[in-house]
Amino acid sequence: MKFFSRLIAASLAAAAFFHGAESRASGYLLNEYSVTSMGRAFAGTGVVGDDISAIASNPAGLQLFDRKVGAQVGVTVITLNGNMKGSVTTPFGDLNGTDSTRVQIQEAVPNFFAAYSVTDKIKVGFGVYVPFGLGTEYPESSIVRLSAIKSDLQVIELAPSVSFNIWRGLTIGATVNVQRASAKLTQDTMIPTGGQQQPYMTLGTELSGDDWSAGGTVGIMYDFGETSIGETTRLGLSYRSQVRHKIKGNLTVAGVLDTDASAVMYLPNVVTLSGYHKFKAPVGLSATLRYIQWSIFDELDIQGSGNPRIHEDWRDTVSAHIGVDWFLHEAVTLRAGLAYDMTPIRDAEHRTARIPDNDRILLSAGISAMPHKNWTIDIGYTHMFLQNASINHTYQGVNVNGEYKYDTLSYLIGVQVQYKF
Repeated sequence: MKFFSRLIAASLAAAAFFHGAESRASGYLLNEYSVTSMGRAFAGTGVVGDDISAIASNPAGLQLFDRKVGAQVGVTVITLNGNMKGSVTTPFGDLNGTDSTRVQIQEAVPNFFAAYSVTDKIKVGFGVYVPFGLGTEYPESSIVRLSAIKSDLQVIELAPSVSFNIWRGLTIGATVNVQRASAKLTQDTMIPTGGQQQPYMTLGTELSGDDWSAGGTVGIMYDFGETSIGETTRLGLSYRSQVRHKIKGNLTVAGVLDTDASAVMYLPNVVTLSGYHKFKAPVGLSATLRYIQWSIFDELDIQGSGNPRIHEDWRDTVSAHIGVDWFLHEAVTLRAGLAYDMTPIRDAEHRTARIPDNDRILLSAGISAMPHKNWTIDIGYTHMFLQNASINHTYQGVNVNGEYKYDTLSYLIGVQVQYKF
């Protein structure tokens, strides 16, 4: 029984990926619920008003919806590839010596939003999108297969939202974030055989599960109104609450074990400050500063395993975004943006094969076109520049030591359609 307890613990340790992985913002936070916003590197989120995605970032910005009814649907494809070169040491010696492996990340992230103007001062909306998630995969023969092979996490959010204009340019808003979290991860588990010629064998291990939970987002926005020369300024502040998920599901180790399992996942508090200024010239400038409380991921509690907790010691992070819109024509808008996003992982000892995260710079471009007064088509592209990431992580006697180098061709590309009438 002690052996099986330790086997479960070793497998569930891989559940650390629930709390962070290589995604498009720090940790496992995703920004890709607006292709329009992606074109300016996610600057001005919630206060620009050129799509309905404020539901997800700052619901007060829903007040900027200027039609009776509207909806939008979009998808962003995330592609990131790289190589890890290093060594893996186990209780039975080195695994394959010094070797390299390929890490691949390719995911499609959809979004849907709808809005309705009850009155000029009251707007309601609904969104379905993915605010957190990842998808990471190594070859099954990878050098890191004892730590990770495949990781898949999706947090789908169902989000009813409302905004109220309470005084002149002052608007408040709220969104209820109803979340379904689902996860599946695989790896190999090393099991001692007691033999001299073959002291161990490896068995495929899979952990999967899901959970429902809820949180909320509140926001405030002030619109200074249009000046005598036609300029406009808006500021917005929002707070997304922490959400706790207890992922319950099944753990299988091929031919050895099939049992219930669980792991706790925390989605962090997020504070977002955004600003937007429309100049007299056909140009708009936007900026966002975001604070993410990743320090809630201090340790991983493997419930029921009888083993010590795993200390992660993540740090809080900030990200900074600036963007520009150029209104080339009443039916065409061009965009560009730049962002810096820091990782919550402190050092190589806390970086795992499931969490090869590091600081990054985002460079974006986008375009919106209106083929008809009720229709808008958005296309966005973001190029990601990731710093190399060192790893020197040990758990249950398995040490992964090396460096991740990411390909220059790591990017986001998205398309979105809006309809308003």
